[in-house]
Amino acid sequence: MLWNGWAINPATHDIAAVERIYQAQGTGLQPDTGDHRSQTSWAESEINAEPGLALVGADHYSWDWRLPIQDYLGLMTTTSQYAVADAASRHQLFASLAAALGPQVDLKGRTVSHVVAPSSAVAG
Repeated sequence: MLWNGWAINPATHDIAAVERIYQAQGTGLQPDTGDHRSQTSWAESEINAEPGLALVGADHYSWDWRLPIQDYLGLMTTTSQYAVADAASRHQLFASLAAALGPQVDLKGRTVSHVVAPSSAVAG
């Protein structure tokens, strides 16, 4: 099982400015100023609660990613919170983010990999 997450790189972008934009225009949306997508403690709890499964390994991989602003905004629309957001509000938010972030967006990414097996295979 794999999860990918990312956050805007604070070394190359003004995180406070991005957070101000979300406070003013985000209407409940969570900004990409922290990696909230690859947090998997809930998945580990679910695996551990299932008697037929066992978590046999977990790996974490970090990576850097640079995207043109339009590709970054397109990526955001693939996530649930933006897909269901009001189109006019999303457009205004994205215009403000584009102005604040500039032509390129640098992200710090993380992939989490969980290896799961039937508990009978692990116990044997």
